Order: sequence, then structure tokens, then C-alpha cells
Amino acid sequence: MCSCFLTLYRKFAESAWCLEEFSHAYYRVVEGNTNYIIVVLLEKLAPNKLPPELEAYMKTHTYIDAQKYPEDLDIIRKRIRLSMPKMPRSRLLVRIF
Repeated sequence: MCSCFLTLYRKFAESAWCLEEFSHAYYRVVEGNTNYIIVVLLEKLAPNKLPPELEAYMKTHTYIDAQKYPEDLDIIRKRIRLSMPKMPRSRLLVRIF
């Protein structure tokens, strides 16, 4: 099992790829291939700029708001690590930042 990160910023949220990537990640959760979708919000976005499916997801799930800590990447890294399921260090394949 793994986690999926969805990093949101204005240009991506306005693109067709945003809904495509979210739909794929959500499908993986439903199918049981992924444990979590971890959303990282890099910029403040108006709710009407997000696809409705993603907006609904963010209203019902916790996400990481990186703009609250713009100069402190250590806090963001810690929040991402806390969001991830616990696994042996040997299985951790992705280095965060």
C-alpha cells in the first residue's frame, strides 16, 4: 500500500489535468491500491477554481496548507511525514523535498 500526493497550485487547479489526476488517485483509494490521498495546498485557491469533486474531498478530508508556513519547509515536511502511514524505513522510497 502507498500514499498519493496531490500538490495544488492555481495553474494546475485550473487545468484539465487536475481533475484527471485526482480522479485517478481517488479510484486507487476506492480499489484499495492506495491508503491515502495527501493534498498539499501551495497557494490560496478560490473554491470555485477547483473541480467540484476535489472541492468536496477537501471539505471532508484533512489537507496540508503549505502557505501557512511559507518560510518553514521543516514544518511542512513534518506534516507530510505525519500524514503518511507508518512503514519500515527500508520501504520508504520517496525523499520529501
